[in-house]
Amino acid sequence: MIDILDERGQLVPDAEINLIANTAGVARLAGFGSGNPITDEDYTDNKTVTYKGHACAVLRSGYEKGQTKLTIKAQGFDDKSIILE
Repeated sequence: MIDILDERGQLVPDAEINLIANTAGVARLAGFGSGNPITDEDYTDNKTVTYKGHACAVLRSGYEKGQTKLTIKAQGFDDKSIILE
């Protein structure tokens, strides 16, 4: 789950931020979206716009063991990354 938070760590419920997701490692991005019920977005690419301050990235691993790094980018924000086993 990706949340847009203010400087106090509170969710920004009206945030509509363009996001880009990238992976490096053994897993691949299987879906990336916001849950917006009225959208023309393609959930199979690496771009989405947050809905009510939220978005979600779904990763799919194969048979190979190892790490995957998921990085979320948005203009005007620092890049955020997480490493998954």
